[in-house]
Amino acid sequence: MEVFFYKLPVCPRCLAAERHVRRILADSPHEIHTMDILKNRQRAREEGISMAPAIRVNRRVLSGLWLSEMKIRKFLEESFEMDQG
Repeated sequence: MEVFFYKLPVCPRCLAAERHVRRILADSPHEIHTMDILKNRQRAREEGISMAPAIRVNRRVLSGLWLSEMKIRKFLEESFEMDQG
């Protein structure tokens, strides 16, 4: 399954969230695609991304000012379960 991570290049919250995503998915078969929102504004908008950091799995999106590791883990687990069901 593909996981899309949207970030801004100098955003400390984005860097922390990206570290969480990479740590959570380190031993999984899921692919992580990182997208710079500034370089891909139109695509991000079309995919429902309105702020950074944000994570998209299929049509589900998680975004917020602070994405804790626990919040990210729960979102990813629920997304993967939905995909299998």
